[in-house]
Amino acid sequence: MVPDISVLIPARNEQRNIVGALDSIAQQTGSLSIEILVGVNNSTDNTLEVVKEYAKEFDYNNNPTIVSIKAMNTRIGKANTWNELLFEHAHSNHCVFMDGDIAVHPPSFETLHRRLLENANIAVAAGVKRDSFEQQIPEDQWKQSNVVWITGSLYMCNVQRLVDRMNRASFQTMPPTILSEDGWLTLLLSPDGYEKVYEAVCFHPPCVKFSDYYRKARRARAADLQLKKDYPYLWSKISADGRLESIRGVLDNACKQLSRGRTWRPSSIAKSLRNHLLFYVVLPFANWHGRRDHLSGRATSNKGYWFEFKK
Repeated sequence: MVPDISVLIPARNEQRNIVGALDSIAQQTGSLSIEILVGVNNSTDNTLEVVKEYAKEFDYNNNPTIVSIKAMNTRIGKANTWNELLFEHAHSNHCVFMDGDIAVHPPSFETLHRRLLENANIAVAAGVKRDSFEQQIPEDQWKQSNVVWITGSLYMCNVQRLVDRMNRASFQTMPPTILSEDGWLTLLLSPDGYEKVYEAVCFHPPCVKFSDYYRKARRARAADLQLKKDYPYLWSKISADGRLESIRGVLDNACKQLSRGRTWRPSSIAKSLRNHLLFYVVLPFANWHGRRDHLSGRATSNKGYWFEFKK
């Protein structure tokens, strides 16, 4: 039997988080049948073993919507894992991509699936991300931080429509060196090939350390510059879209929401100042390179570091 939805999870070193992600899938409401495929990408921990043990002990009788849970090692690099899961292992024409460290709100899969059925013009319906179940950000503010890019943590694609869009742009698969698959999809599908669905929500653990903010920021900036450099024809198309102002402004808005989102207390002011220092002082003086180190699966500079400062 072909499942209604294939849930595809690229995972790297997620042994501590993957069970929570799988539990949130099992708790989805509705009658859609679901297969779960976890692509373990160059992990150095026991992510693969954890998923296999979870699948072995899973109670399929009390969770009839879950058809199967499988895990496999995939080729190094998230783009390679994306291609392998989508084109070699998934059985459904509606595929959900989600991260291995998030929890998905119960109605989200049903909501995304319904939106793809209602709008035949879009190839991707993307959810939005919050930091916790208790997060109390005014709706207009957290929508602002989610308005531009496809949310890489949670989106559903209609495979046939997505492949058609890729073929129109002369892509057979996602380029293996892509650092940000959600950024690449946003460029590919803009302006009318995707839609944000604010009723589909995933919850992501917030950044609590400066190193976490910094790692995310440098990865986002490296991915941004790679897209600008390697795919200028796609970038020029989306830059002309009125919804896009400045990638730095988007990142800044998102970072401010991170700093404010979990708690509304004075310490958020210090976090906001710290984030402004990071985005406006540190990052502009860094010379970023968008090369993927295929031995480690990480983005590095030409000298093997994430970035090097300009002389």
